[in-house]
Amino acid sequence: MAPATRRAALAVSAALVILFGMTELVARGYRAARQERAESHAQRAEAYRREGRLQRAAEEYRAALTFAPGNFEHRLALARVLSAAGQWREAERHLVELREADPSSGAVNLMLARIDAQEGRRDAAVESYHRAIFGYWPEAPLENRLRARLELAGLYHKLGDRTKLLAELLEAAAEAPPDPDLRNPIGRLLLEYGAPQQAADIFRETTRLDDAATDAWVGLGEAERAMGNYRAAVSALRSARRRDPDDPQVARLLEETVETMRLDPTRVRLSGAERNRRSREVVKRALEALERCGELPEESAELAEAARKALAARRPRRLEGETPRMLALAEELWRARRDTCPKMEVTDVALELTMARIMRDAPE
Repeated sequence: MAPATRRAALAVSAALVILFGMTELVARGYRAARQERAESHAQRAEAYRREGRLQRAAEEYRAALTFAPGNFEHRLALARVLSAAGQWREAERHLVELREADPSSGAVNLMLARIDAQEGRRDAAVESYHRAIFGYWPEAPLENRLRARLELAGLYHKLGDRTKLLAELLEAAAEAPPDPDLRNPIGRLLLEYGAPQQAADIFRETTRLDDAATDAWVGLGEAERAMGNYRAAVSALRSARRRDPDDPQVARLLEETVETMRLDPTRVRLSGAERNRRSREVVKRALEALERCGELPEESAELAEAARKALAARRPRRLEGETPRMLALAEELWRARRDTCPKMEVTDVALELTMARIMRDAPE
């Protein structure tokens, strides 16, 4: 190649390099400007979200995505806002797109599980919850997986599947670290969902791990009380009170439980006379509970009158048959109250606990 031609070629190459460099700088500046615009919209969206202005927040997140359509976090934040606003369908569209991009995202799968549950798609909800439980969480993975598992347990509760409900809660208990803040909610759910024995096990273990965990002592007391183990319940509640003597809830629970112990006629080591006295007291209080229903239907009114006569009658010298008759009468009165005014709040907690004990026939 001639020198002149070579110089011309080098000059063209140099010009192209400069041109490409300038083009890259312009493109980089353009991308940076778009990213800056996207972040600006996202910041405004977050401010609106904190203020509870969800529609404005959604608008700003949509604007952010016009400048950064591939931004995972902005799309996820938009889906959260839409879900909070009850706009399930649009939220779901964004979440499905995100799951296609990252099937392992715990946050995405948890939100989809909630929408599936909201829409009544039970099988899909269960699958999404499992994906969330075993998915990837960049922050607080253990806490988030526990939360997903507890939500799945709640879904099983709504579905009436007690076996799977307990399985999830017990699995959560096995996974939870020795932290009362994480373990106590599991025990609370077990107690709420009718598994007091398993709840007591959780709370008892928590008290061994942290003797100062007042909430665990309270939970243990409530679980023991639900099983009719009043002496153990009183012991646990007194432990809670020693650790927090100013808590009115603990004082109330302890007082109710002690009163229940004094009322319960099924406890062992009671004399025949004391057992009969308690059975009559239970009938009296069950009658009062029924009378609080107001005007009674004929059958309930007749039962109430029979109870009044039984209480007014002189006690026989031999009480062997009297006490069982009184307990049977108390059961009839309690069932009548439950049928006549089921929505009326029961104010006599000791009576309620005692009747539950009598009707399940589980003497201490």
